[in-house]
Amino acid sequence: MTEAEKLSNTQVHINRLVSDLQTHRQQWGEIDSIDQARAAVQVRLDAATEELKARRGEIKEVQWQRDQILKAAREDLAKNELIKAENKRLAAANAALEADIKTSSGRVTQAVKQFAEQVESAIGTAMTKLRQELGS
Repeated sequence: MTEAEKLSNTQVHINRLVSDLQTHRQQWGEIDSIDQARAAVQVRLDAATEELKARRGEIKEVQWQRDQILKAAREDLAKNELIKAENKRLAAANAALEADIKTSSGRVTQAVKQFAEQVESAIGTAMTKLRQELGS
């Protein structure tokens, strides 16, 4: 191989190396762009992760508050049931008392009537005796 052929081959080889280096530089730039895009996506992902953590905390707080409300509602419902039962018991006792009052009222009326008759009889007897004593 002559010097000219060697130089020609060397020039071709140099041109190929320059072309390869340019291709590698372009690819390296694409890798840098990908790395920058990945970093930007990572920042957004980290922000979304933090937002998700905050939302989960809010959800736990709301669930806790809901549980407290449900607990209070259950307690109020239980109290309401006890009050209903007490009201039913008192209504039955009241009905029994009213029946006793009606019965007692009838007895009292009868006793007053009998007493009034006895008083009238006693007054009548006393008047008769008094008339007899005054008339004699």
